[in-house]
Amino acid sequence: MRISILVVLILLASPVQAAESSLVDLSGPWESASPEDAAAGRWSMGALPGTQTEVGEEGSSLLHLRRVVEVPPALRDQPLALTVGFGGVSYTVAVDGEKVGGSGRLSAQGGFQRSELVNTVHAVPIESTRDGAIEILLVTEMGVGFPEVRLSRGVRLLGPRELVTVAARESDLIYRTHRVWTYLGLALFLAAVAAWHLALWWRRRQLASYLWYAAYVSGFALFWLSQGLFRAGLWPFGHLQLASFTIAVLALVTTFGVQFCRRFLLGHPPRGAWLSVSRTFLVFAAVAVSGVFAVQVSRLAMVWFACAFSSPLLAALGPAFRKSRDARTIVAGFAVAAAGAASGMILPSRAALSVEMVGMMLPLLIVVSMAKALANRYAHDLEVLDATRLAALRFVPMEFLGVLGRASIETAERGDAVAIEATVMFSDLRGFSALSERLSAEETFALVNRYLGVMQPIIHAHGGVVASYLGDGIMALFPNGPADALRSAIVQIEALERFNADAAEPLEVGIGFHHGSLMLGTLGGPDHLECTLIGDTVNLAARVEGMTKQYGAPVLCTDAVVDAMGEVHELRLTELDLVRAKGKKEPVGLFELVDANRHEVRERKERLAPAFSSALSDYRAGRFERAEAGFTACARLAPDDRAVALFVERCRSLRDTNAARDWDGVWTLTSK
Repeated sequence: MRISILVVLILLASPVQAAESSLVDLSGPWESASPEDAAAGRWSMGALPGTQTEVGEEGSSLLHLRRVVEVPPALRDQPLALTVGFGGVSYTVAVDGEKVGGSGRLSAQGGFQRSELVNTVHAVPIESTRDGAIEILLVTEMGVGFPEVRLSRGVRLLGPRELVTVAARESDLIYRTHRVWTYLGLALFLAAVAAWHLALWWRRRQLASYLWYAAYVSGFALFWLSQGLFRAGLWPFGHLQLASFTIAVLALVTTFGVQFCRRFLLGHPPRGAWLSVSRTFLVFAAVAVSGVFAVQVSRLAMVWFACAFSSPLLAALGPAFRKSRDARTIVAGFAVAAAGAASGMILPSRAALSVEMVGMMLPLLIVVSMAKALANRYAHDLEVLDATRLAALRFVPMEFLGVLGRASIETAERGDAVAIEATVMFSDLRGFSALSERLSAEETFALVNRYLGVMQPIIHAHGGVVASYLGDGIMALFPNGPADALRSAIVQIEALERFNADAAEPLEVGIGFHHGSLMLGTLGGPDHLECTLIGDTVNLAARVEGMTKQYGAPVLCTDAVVDAMGEVHELRLTELDLVRAKGKKEPVGLFELVDANRHEVRERKERLAPAFSSALSDYRAGRFERAEAGFTACARLAPDDRAVALFVERCRSLRDTNAARDWDGVWTLTSK
């Protein structure tokens, strides 16, 4: 099996080896001479033209090259052909003094019109090979000073026409694959990058840096597009027009690069000397487009490349020295590109990058470095935007947006509202007005901030949302039920005791709860919105908070809160009263959260609970004398209980006015 495979490989390789042995390589040394020296027979050994050093003086760029080739005996009676490479050079080729073809058009000024960038195959007269040797004479014209204007592209072969043609076509394919399509692909990639940044600028017009970066990248895309079309033989104009177009594009690229760096790094357009640089290169671009001095300017192509690359670098150096991270990123890209260019010019050709690859990498590295700087700035802007969004959510809680069905604060609109059922809490510091009179404005503000900073996390931890800060008061919403709301009140009272331990002036708080339906939504004008709560439930919760002063209880809630909790809960609640708030028709039951009191107060209230409940029943039934006696007994056991003292006073007032006849057990409040 292995022997069979080996035989097949040998048979397949034999025709290839035979074909290669039938071709004569013409890449070796050639004799060269100027037209005058060639006429005088003065020849010197050289190489096939491939560098700018072989371009003659202006007006005398013709170069004669000669080579005598020994034709192998096996090829002498066959139809032979030769190809001498390509690269944009106008040339004619003669064999034994007879012209056999050429490319382009020799002229006094140099250059060519629509030259084919392919390996042209030229037929060799059969009678020239019979004596065993042929003389090949090339007359070339190195007109416009571009690196591609030379015969160093493609293959240089002599041999049977079929084999030379195949080799020439393969060379053309390799060139197009490795050069033309690479240039066109690079142009397409850069165009996509430019389009993307142009779209970013279109969405946010004030970001002018993205516009100038798109213009900068577009210039490089046009440059590589023209080079790709030229090498593919699709450039619709002549060589001089290509030179003019290239210089104009490079001048515009320089202007765009300076504009981008100054605007992006400093936040303003070029000024002073940099403004003069931008305007000067715009003038150069206009001159280049007009075709004036195109040949002379194009001979300084490397200078133009250096200007196009160095001007944005110089524009970024100042901010880089001032420790701008973005400027240093751009300068680093230029530095790497400059190192690649230096390696292409200094190192031996085999160890260094080719001219084309260096030319492609230079703008690509610079464009990438600028894109990295833009990405850094974009990431920073996103961080700022996230921080701003989080800061905004401190003013409009995300929980409110969720209830409103809005995914983010940007989508919230004036008039957004939803009806919900929840528990509303109001809290307020006692005697704070008198306290603030003794403190300075700064001290008062600091004290309130410290207090609110302690209470807000507790409310949030129990599923509540602070709807508004009312100076030293808090309005909060508990959408998950009243049990969590009452538990948060207990923790708030405990936290206030710890807060007072370090405070010069101890604080007291009253907290009221009511449960029911309400509207949650956004209110305000076109330029200022506020998310708030509206409804009778909110108003009554505020009234209940105010009642804590009269009853001397830190936390009060309504019977609606107790009913919403149901039977199963561990909280101890004591019924205090049945009242009708000022301006209201329907009475509400008031309950005190016993667990919110200090330990000794809590124990005393539990001991008084049966006697207080019995007296409250007599009070509701209109038996004011018995009720007064019961409340008085409680007062002797708890002389500092404000609720007990309040009922003793009420019973005396009701007994004296003989109010039992019209009594319904509801006390109507005359103040809020």
